[in-house]
Amino acid sequence: MDAACKGKKFGHNFPVVGGLCSNCGISQNELSEKPKPKKLKETLRQSLKPIRGIHSVIHSLTKDISEYCGEPKKFALYLGIIKRIGQDRAYQIFSEIKQSKTIKSRAKIFMYLSRDKKSKNDSTNPKRRK
Repeated sequence: MDAACKGKKFGHNFPVVGGLCSNCGISQNELSEKPKPKKLKETLRQSLKPIRGIHSVIHSLTKDISEYCGEPKKFALYLGIIKRIGQDRAYQIFSEIKQSKTIKSRAKIFMYLSRDKKSKNDSTNPKRRK
């Protein structure tokens, strides 16, 4: 019969301080031993390992937006849009989308808000024929 306290930190019955548990037989000293902390160098190496394919702040923002919109496989599409509209405008649009509660299609809203606000009959384009 296995004791309920076997393999756990709490729930033991020690009749004598520093003795053995009457249910599972583990020593009270074994439970009080603290695990050794990891070395700082090992911890820093693990935390600084970069995510594959993320090279800059724009890539990180693009990854966040594409995953939030539910289209992580369209990373390149979002990267092109963010490079075209700029990092500041992309942050602004992303925060607007996150603050809205009743959005059904996040991707469509992002595409709509990231389009150019220029009119179609804009005469400032020198290549356009009249």
